Amino acid sequence: MQTKKVAIYVRVSSLHQAIEGYSIGQQQDALTKYCEAMNWAIYNVYTDAGFSGGKIDRPAMQKLITDAKTGKFDTVLVYKLDRLSRSVQDTLFLVRDIFNENNIGFVSLQENIDTSTAMGNLFLTLLSAIAEFEREQIKERMQMGRYGRAKSGKSMMWNLTSYGYRYNKETQSMDVVPSEALIIKRIYKEYLSGKSISRIKDGLNDEGHVTRDKPWAYKRISHILTSIVYTGVTEFKGEIYEGLHEAIIDKETFELAQAEFKKRQQQTKQNKNNPRPFQAKYMLSGMIRCGYCGAPLKMRKGPVRKDGTRLMAYDCHNRWKRKHTYLTVYNNNEQCTQSGRYLKEDVEGYVINEIKKLQENPDELNKYLKQPEETKVDTKKIESQIKKIDKQIAKLNDLYLNDLITIEDLKSKADKFKSEKNILEAQLKKDENSILKLKAENVRKNLSVKDIDKMTYEEQRNLAKTLIKKVDVTKEDIKIIFDF
Repeated sequence: MQTKKVAIYVRVSSLHQAIEGYSIGQQQDALTKYCEAMNWAIYNVYTDAGFSGGKIDRPAMQKLITDAKTGKFDTVLVYKLDRLSRSVQDTLFLVRDIFNENNIGFVSLQENIDTSTAMGNLFLTLLSAIAEFEREQIKERMQMGRYGRAKSGKSMMWNLTSYGYRYNKETQSMDVVPSEALIIKRIYKEYLSGKSISRIKDGLNDEGHVTRDKPWAYKRISHILTSIVYTGVTEFKGEIYEGLHEAIIDKETFELAQAEFKKRQQQTKQNKNNPRPFQAKYMLSGMIRCGYCGAPLKMRKGPVRKDGTRLMAYDCHNRWKRKHTYLTVYNNNEQCTQSGRYLKEDVEGYVINEIKKLQENPDELNKYLKQPEETKVDTKKIESQIKKIDKQIAKLNDLYLNDLITIEDLKSKADKFKSEKNILEAQLKKDENSILKLKAENVRKNLSVKDIDKMTYEEQRNLAKTLIKKVDVTKEDIKIIFDF
């Protein structure tokens, strides 16, 4: 490329640099002589005195960029590469995205770089590779920084703090908001008592409770019920660390909520005809089955009586064949000829009486409760080993941040520790005793209510949902399968 006009750029950030031979005058003098030797015409000298090379937000540099885009010169000349910028990212941006894009060459005197030559193109390629390497290094250091925050228990949600908490800049943790914490506790209590998420949502909205900016939504409550942050821990990349913030929900209640959440998901998959059994109108909807063919029983309503009441009965879904293929069918649409209709008040009354028997007879309840076997897993020992591994990983992190080990050493050693930790955690998962004990405690808690007969229909329905998995009905018998 034949050079016609040259833009000289000179920069110095401090008096110290000027003393070392980088003064504005010295740079400009050397570059002017080079232009004379090359018979190049100088369009303008762009001078940034007292500006750092860490950023390109400098007056003369911005003017240079503007003039480059309007084609006022065809070559940019600097004394040394770091006079243009000390940042690899910014240098690449200027040379590739500003100069090259506008057909402008770039020459650095000291390094003998000229982008109009093959060597200059090689320089650009190397610059791109270095910039990518630098990005990865920054990314890794940021990840390690976040890991360090999580390890120390600091909040990972400074931009979007969970409902119930307020971010504290001084402690870099979260403070409990008392009024919101009460709502969190209410949500867990109502969910474990058998209420559906939709009914919890509607109840909060009907009473005028709102989130920080809008009415309650299904997803928000679902998130609250599954966020481990409320137990006083912080989570990062699938790892759990003790947080500096105060717990709103104890770990036992949280575990029970997760078990209940999983149970409801399973029921949703099983009950295709009733995808949300915990929103069902009737006590046994989604749980009651025909004891002959296994199909669900649906509620049938008879004519209104003179006293204003109506005959209601559970009826087998397969008593009649479905004429349309798009309707849900069971047992290949084979008609169930054995089943009959079962009066709602009789079936539900029987279920309530059976629940009362469990309430009144602890020995009967113990027959149903799964008794935890004697554990073969030393839980405390394994948890202690996991904590030691966490500390070792944390030490590796500190060594890397202090440049005492390389990123390769960090990865290889950390991977080894994480592998050991995964094995230990897998052993812990085999010990289900704690969950069984929690479920037993929750069952006893639900059965501790007084006078079931005086409860509202909705309260009785919610109680049944928390205790029963399935009810099989035939003309001769009603069989209840409890969910514990």
